[in-house]
Amino acid sequence: MANTSTVTFFIPADSARIVADVYSVSLIATLILAVAAGAVYWLRDANAGTRAIVWRCMLASLLAVCAGRFVPWQWMAWILPEPLARPLVSLGTIDLEASPDVAVSSGAVAQLSAVLPIVIVLYCAGVVLILLRTVIARGRLALIRRRAAMLTEQRWRRRLREAGDAIGVSTSAVQLAASPDVAVPVTWGAWRPIILLPEPALQWTDDRLQAVLRHELVHVGARDSAMRLAARIACAVFWFHPGVWWMTRRFEADAEEASDDRVLLSGVRVSDYAEWLGASVPAVNDEVQPAMALVRRGNLRARLAVVTDTGRDIAVPARRLALFAMSVTAAVIAPVATARLAPTRDVLTSLMTETRWESRAWAVVHLARRADSVDVARSAARSDPDPAVRAWARYALGLSPASPGSRRRS
Repeated sequence: MANTSTVTFFIPADSARIVADVYSVSLIATLILAVAAGAVYWLRDANAGTRAIVWRCMLASLLAVCAGRFVPWQWMAWILPEPLARPLVSLGTIDLEASPDVAVSSGAVAQLSAVLPIVIVLYCAGVVLILLRTVIARGRLALIRRRAAMLTEQRWRRRLREAGDAIGVSTSAVQLAASPDVAVPVTWGAWRPIILLPEPALQWTDDRLQAVLRHELVHVGARDSAMRLAARIACAVFWFHPGVWWMTRRFEADAEEASDDRVLLSGVRVSDYAEWLGASVPAVNDEVQPAMALVRRGNLRARLAVVTDTGRDIAVPARRLALFAMSVTAAVIAPVATARLAPTRDVLTSLMTETRWESRAWAVVHLARRADSVDVARSAARSDPDPAVRAWARYALGLSPASPGSRRRS
């Protein structure tokens, strides 16, 4: 590696910690996805609104886990078995062996240190690419909104208010507009939501307009636009995880089905609603992708099949169910989000028998943090054959005032 005079963008030890954090968060995300899949399988016969609540809670959990990496107080979860702990051990050895001012001498560690910056660059590139696409699409939405004609006449406000009353959603902060730039009704915005109608909608019958407005207002009341943005952020952070993309698609499908159910429960006939959906142009441009659209390019056939299925459960989940789900999620995810994953005690003690000093040093640093394993760390501080392991053990036990850092191996 480069000598001390060379300026490097990625310090090996810092690179290892970044990759280790991404790896740990990915494991927690996989656990969250497994819980979500199990819950939805258990609720497979429930209404779409109930399933959508599960997806919202799980999406919020993914973002909370990411935010938990920046919380100053952390706790160790000693739960990783050997296969899952091995990457953390390999990355941890770099943290011991490498430092900003000392070259890495171990061949295996040096090779891994050289790969880590590439991994970080690829990961960051994926995050930036997805976020950039979302930002550009949001910018296009803002441009469409500025060009749209606001429908502020009394008759349009009355139609909007009647639709809100039918489904129990306040429309005081909702804006209504028409634009030639959209092919189907769309809605977005969390604090000042707007429903954008295509220009042909100005000639639709009152019944069809009521159905469309009710559908879009359900999204407004459920804050689906904000949740869709949160889903895009989750997809950006976990762009390499297929489970996150799967969960996002399921959330969007169930959110649309839940909105359809609310419309049908408000008194709209199934046959009429299916006809209006079929008549909508399923051609959504890229600029409305961040918004909640009435129909999207690939979901019209599935939507019509669901709407006309008379055997499924059509209901609105009780508000207390949503409050209960959010409370349970917050209570569970708060400690999970601040957890740092670590190997089990058996895995750590087995590392003490390895020939590589870096593995033993990494294990002894963690063993010293456990009340039931301090004796192992003390034994290593006295009798380990490698002076580097003894130095790290003394440092971890508080017997040495400074970290021994990395050192060259002969």
